[in-house]
Amino acid sequence: MLIRPISQSDLPSVARIHIASWQAAYKGIVPASFLSSMDVAERTERWLSRYDKIADSMFVAEVDGQIQAWVLCGRSREVDDPTTTGEVYAIYADPTSWGKGLGTALLARAEQTLRDSGFTDVFLWVLADNTSARSFYTACGYHVAAATKQIVIAGTELTEVRYERRL
Repeated sequence: MLIRPISQSDLPSVARIHIASWQAAYKGIVPASFLSSMDVAERTERWLSRYDKIADSMFVAEVDGQIQAWVLCGRSREVDDPTTTGEVYAIYADPTSWGKGLGTALLARAEQTLRDSGFTDVFLWVLADNTSARSFYTACGYHVAAATKQIVIAGTELTEVRYERRL
């Protein structure tokens, strides 16, 4: 396994993994019509439009020369958080690679990047009904914070739970 910074040429793979992971992990949580409508070309364009802003804080995991997972991190987007709080914005793996240590390695890389940038705490949001991801974050040393928030995806209101830890 190789963990490395993202390159622009990686974005189609990032988009493919993003969609495949959503379709597998959020089945029965997010409306099926939304999951089936996700489009790799459209998602790739979204990533391309953001590339300059994310290039320094996004990492991919390669196995046998193929990107299998990715993570994006940075400063907390929550206005009430101290400036020493970082956030893992997203972490996804191809469902065929789940349970192979890629997520753990990428999360460790994100945490080190945040630590190197002076952050002392990190958090992430996870859908409350995504029990598999919640177990993963707990195993990686995160704990449930008091904060929850509601988001809407395809007209369905969902609850997200905040997980956090010290760096």
